[in-house]
Amino acid sequence: MEQSTLESNVIVEHGPWKVRHLNLTMARMQELWEKLATYQSLFSDLTRGDVKNFEIVLLSPDSFWLEVVDEEESLIGVMYLTNTQQLIDADVHIVFFDRKPAEKARLCQLTLEWIFRNFAYRRLSATIPSIYYAVIRLAKHIGFKEEGRKRESLLMGNKWVDEQLLGILRAEVL
Repeated sequence: MEQSTLESNVIVEHGPWKVRHLNLTMARMQELWEKLATYQSLFSDLTRGDVKNFEIVLLSPDSFWLEVVDEEESLIGVMYLTNTQQLIDADVHIVFFDRKPAEKARLCQLTLEWIFRNFAYRRLSATIPSIYYAVIRLAKHIGFKEEGRKRESLLMGNKWVDEQLLGILRAEVL
């Protein structure tokens, strides 16, 4: 893809990072799967290694995918919404491959601002395994508020773990 086309897809820039629409080619899907599959903790025991399940989420008409790249155009993360058909609420997912999510908090805030300015959502939700302490800290730093807990809702490492429910309102972002 030409550089000018890639640049036109950029929705947010902050520091050395750009957030842009994910250009979904077969090669990009494969690259994304290979990166995600190395992080075993991103999947429950029931979905780990299940490329078909990944394809269903990725190709769903009710999801919206953004990629995060660095100055060298290397893929360093993805931000995506699922359950977009709900219209007033969607589920937010954020993954950074460089394991330095805290330094990208402002980038995430700017991306949420863009989402609220370009979609009619009243709120966005995040459901995070309670054992992901750093991710929960990042979500709260971005502005998400704790709303509840889903008890023993994920099987991870042969153990049932809770999920933390967090949300952020349009009025809190804009």
